[in-house]
Amino acid sequence: MVSPVLVTGAPRSGTTWVGRMLTVSGELGELYEPFNPAAHQARWFDPPEFYFYVETRNVAPYDDRLRAMSQLRYPLSWVVGSATSPARLRTSRRTWQTARTHRRHGRAALVKDPLALFSTPSLADIYGFRPVILVRHPAAFVSSLVRVDWQVRFGSWLRQPLLMDSLLAPWAEAIGRAHHSARDLIRDGALLWAVCNGVVLRWRDEHPDWLVLRHEDLGADPVPAFAAMYDGLGLSWSDDVEAAVIASSDAANPADVTSGDQHVLARDSRALVNVWRDRLSAHEIATVRAVTGEVGAAFYGDGMWD
Repeated sequence: MVSPVLVTGAPRSGTTWVGRMLTVSGELGELYEPFNPAAHQARWFDPPEFYFYVETRNVAPYDDRLRAMSQLRYPLSWVVGSATSPARLRTSRRTWQTARTHRRHGRAALVKDPLALFSTPSLADIYGFRPVILVRHPAAFVSSLVRVDWQVRFGSWLRQPLLMDSLLAPWAEAIGRAHHSARDLIRDGALLWAVCNGVVLRWRDEHPDWLVLRHEDLGADPVPAFAAMYDGLGLSWSDDVEAAVIASSDAANPADVTSGDQHVLARDSRALVNVWRDRLSAHEIATVRAVTGEVGAAFYGDGMWD
C-alpha cells in the first residue's frame, strides 16, 4: 500500500515538477497547495496564514480536515456550509469529484505545497505523509523570485508565535529587521532561503528516512534520480514514467522562460541549473552567498558558486 506523500521545500525549488512526475504512475493523486490561503484547494483546510505551522498544540481545530486530506476525502459538506460564492461552490464540487476519482483508482494523496514546509513533522507523524523536500541553489532560488517579482511574506511568520518561538527562533531578529525594512528582494529572498533550508538542514539529520533532494541533482541526471525517488517511495517505475521524465527535462525544452510563465514544467533541466549566473550580477550573487552563510555552504560548496 502506497503511503501519502508530501512534496515541499522553499517555493520555486522544483516542487511542482517533482509532484507532477510522481503522479505519472497513477498511484498518487495530487492536491495542489492546500496550505495556500490564496488557492481554491485551500478549502480542504483553510489555513489562517501563509506558511501556517501545524503542531500538536494547535492542530485540534484542523484535525478532521487534515485527516480527510490525507485520505483524499474532500470535506464537501463543510465547504458548502462556508462557501462565499457560486464560483466557489462549482470549484469545490470539481475538487470533490477529482478526489473521489483518485480514491476509486486506489490512489494515495500527494500534497504538493511549499507553504506546508514548516508543518512537515506533523504531517508525517500524525497523518502518515512521506516527506520529499526539495532544496535549490540559493542564487537560483533568488533569481527565480526576482524573475516573477514575488513578495516575501515575513509578516505571516511573525504573526505565528508558535512558529517564531520554535522552528524560526534562530532567525527571529533577522526576520523582524527584514519585515520592518524597505523591500530588497535579493536580501529578502536570500533570508527566505536561509530560514526555510536552515530548518530542512536540521531535519535532514533528525529524519534520515525523509527524502531531502537537491534540485540540481535531479536536473543533472533526471531519469536515475527519479527512479531512485520512486523506489524510495514504493512507487512503480515504468517505461511510461521514464518517458514522462525525459519529456519534462529534455535539452530540446527551453532553459529559461518569460516572467509571465511561472509554472512552465517542460524545461532543459541541465541548462536550468546555471540560468542564475546570467540573471544575477556578481554583487547580487555575493549578497546571496553572504546572507545564506553556513546554511548555504552546508548544501552547496565552493565549486557550486564559482
